[in-house]
Amino acid sequence: MKRIVKVTKVMDKADGPLTLTATDKLNKIKEKTSGYDVLWGGGPRFEVVGPWEEHVVVDVVQRTCTCRRWELSGIPCKHAVAVNWNMALNAQQVDLPETWVHPTYWLTTWKDMYSFKVEPINGRAYWPKSGCPTTLVAPNHHKQIGRPKKKKERIPRFLGPFTILEKVGLQAYRLELPPEMDGIHPTFHVCYLRKCLDEEESVIPLSEIQVDTGNRCVEEPEAILGRKTKKLRHKEVAMVKVQWKHHRGANVTWEAEEDMKRRYSRLFT
Repeated sequence: MKRIVKVTKVMDKADGPLTLTATDKLNKIKEKTSGYDVLWGGGPRFEVVGPWEEHVVVDVVQRTCTCRRWELSGIPCKHAVAVNWNMALNAQQVDLPETWVHPTYWLTTWKDMYSFKVEPINGRAYWPKSGCPTTLVAPNHHKQIGRPKKKKERIPRFLGPFTILEKVGLQAYRLELPPEMDGIHPTFHVCYLRKCLDEEESVIPLSEIQVDTGNRCVEEPEAILGRKTKKLRHKEVAMVKVQWKHHRGANVTWEAEEDMKRRYSRLFT
């Protein structure tokens, strides 16, 4: 309401066909128009020659100028104003340069925008109800205090063994996969394969693996083997020694106790 009253007072001070801001810009453009010569070839286009051998073409029908200031701003450039004045001097039918301004800057357009008034009411409880849904749910995001946790690289794990059916190209093999792995493409690059040995500790039998709907291996901890406190610069973090179920070799890692309680609360009961 205050903005409407403020803008209405400003509109009452305007005495021309344009808004106050557009009038000031056009008056500054008119001051720069002197020194330009206009050449007319008999059509709607005029050639304007200015200082420093500046040549532009103004089209009074399309309301364009090759300097492109008229099209970009909606207000006639100095070349267009020079053409307007030249047409008036040569007794051609032409209106004032203000009529060449885009309707966005007209005072009548400005008044139409603020013609709708906001009536005072006795509080927010009396606002009209809208049928548009207004329930907004904030995103589930929580930024942890301190430095971000580093992703730990664990020892690679391998399923198998599987039979090689054929070699594909120079660096890939097609394997014979069981029915439980129908959703996985049977062709693998050599970087994902290891030769199966009897003493290989990183090979996990397929019967011990749980795969989720996204064909990702589900990791489960078995037990908590120990605890310690890790001292940082400004705080202390409680750590637990976790033994994982589907690891071979070094299957024990140190994890934050708070994170493990949140993900695997059954280990602490």
